[in-house]
This record gives sequence, C-alpha cells and structure tokens, in this order.
Amino acid sequence: MTKVLASPRLTLIGLIWVGIAVIAHYQLPGLPSWQLALPFAALASNLAAALLVKPALRASAGLFVFHVSLLGVMLLAGWGRLKHFDGRVEVVEGQAFSDARAEITRYGAWHRNRLNEIEFIQGPYTIDYRPGLKRSHTRSEVYSDDGRAVVGDIDPLVLSGYRFYTTHNKGFALVVTWMPAAGQTETGAIHLPSFPMNDWRQESTWKPSGGPNLKWVLDPGIKLDFQQAWKLDSRQLKPVLKIQGKDQAIELKPGQSASVPGGSIRFEAVRGWMGYRIFYDPTLPWLLACAIVSVLALAWHLLGRLTLPKLSVKLAHERAA
Repeated sequence: MTKVLASPRLTLIGLIWVGIAVIAHYQLPGLPSWQLALPFAALASNLAAALLVKPALRASAGLFVFHVSLLGVMLLAGWGRLKHFDGRVEVVEGQAFSDARAEITRYGAWHRNRLNEIEFIQGPYTIDYRPGLKRSHTRSEVYSDDGRAVVGDIDPLVLSGYRFYTTHNKGFALVVTWMPAAGQTETGAIHLPSFPMNDWRQESTWKPSGGPNLKWVLDPGIKLDFQQAWKLDSRQLKPVLKIQGKDQAIELKPGQSASVPGGSIRFEAVRGWMGYRIFYDPTLPWLLACAIVSVLALAWHLLGRLTLPKLSVKLAHERAA
C-alpha cells in the first residue's frame, strides 16, 4: 500500500490537483476551504510514503532534509487554509474598531473568529500620490494598548494574530448631529464614496429618524491637479456641506447648524475613513522557516555533489603519484 501511495504518477496527479484547486480557490471565493486543504494533504501523503520506500530520497542528509521541509510546507499550506481568515473593514478617524462593521470575505472551516478581542482607535492618515493619480506610500496612524503604530500596505497592524493592511479604499465621512423636534439627539458618520477615485461624486443619501430624506454633498475645498505629485490629508480640507431636500438647499461649514422638517442638523466635521484588509494565517512564520530550511538543505546537497567529484579526482592523482 505504501509503495502504491508513493507512485510518481500520484505525485503528478497531486500537483495538477493542487494547481486546479488553487486557481478555483481564488476564482470562486465561495468554495469551502477543505477543497484546497485536501489536495495538499494528498500530496503530503504521497511525499511521506516516497520518503519511506525510496532510499534515493535519503541518499544524503541535505536531500533528506530538503524533502522533509517540502513535506512540512505542504502540511502547513493545507492547515493554513483551514485556519485562515480574510475580511475588510472601514474605520473613521477618531472611532474605535468594531468587529460588527467588519465584512468577512472568506474563512477556513477551523477558524475561530476572535475579532471581538481586537481594540484600536483610528488616527489620521496621509497618502502620497505620484503624477497620474498613482498611489504611493500610505501612513495610517492607529492607537492600541501597544501604543501608536503606523500601518501601510506592507506594514500591518498585528493584533491577536490578525493582520490589518491599508488598501486603496479610503475617503471621507461627514460627522453630523441630528437634533429632532421630539426625541433623542444622535451623532453619527455618513460615509462618502472612495476618494480621490470618486472625487466628482462625494455624495450620499440619508434619512434621519423622524426627518426627511436628504442628499448630502461634500465640497472638500481642495483643488486636485492629477498631473502633479500631491498628498492626501483630511486635516487640510476646507469643507462645505451641501444638504439638499425636497424643497430646500442648505450650505454648512463645520460647526454650523440648520433647520429641516422634523428637527435641525449640525455639521460637526469631516473625517477620513480608512479601508483595511484583514488577514489571519497562523502558519506564515512556520511556512517561511520551512522554505528557508528547504533552500539551505538543497544547497547543502548540491554543494556536496560538486565537492565529492573534486575530492575523488584529487585522491586518484595522489595514488597515481
């Protein structure tokens, strides 16, 4: 049975299966995680059996360690797909992260969601743009129990094993207070479309409780020249809020108020919101370690094969002399 499992034909089938599963996993997000973990497990079983029945794979210490490391990579890859998590969330400056606002895009069958354990507050952010609206460096400040951290596209915030990376998705939020004629005052944030991708339509609709349906339009008060390098920073805005109702149009600056049917509105401020990609995979450091060991072991094996012939030639010359 072990010899059958170690068949090279099964190795080829396993490699093809893994390739198809990886493509399907990324093209069809709804596929269960076990459909990717299973081919990795099958390929790992094939390699483990081959290590037992084929002495050639154990011909040298370097070659043996190389194959054992490959076995570790396959097992960890399958395990990681069962434990992984992918999601996204938008957090407004000055607000705390809430797992209730996070959108789960994909997760493994064995993942235990611990987003509710994560606490951080979003601070200001700046983004450098090159000419042609090409996004460069993103620096997003966040504050947690570990102190201040600066997060970027490749510099994550790591909390409870979850990694938060900034994305191209970011924009502005209108902080407004609704004061109804009868009822409780409420303050909230109205998210506007991503900026500067949608700089031409910074608007949204929202109906306050007990009030009319309103259209909210933001004029950021900045002029963008996409042919020049520039920096996005919500603290440098000069915003004007335009509120459009059925029979009225109002313009407000931060701190100003206006009456509408059913109550009044105070425009508090404009704050930036940052979109994050959330990623969790506990196998990453172990995968890196296995990959490094496999490369070093293969180099050890190949250098040994190059050195042995040279030693043999030298011994032959010495004997001839």
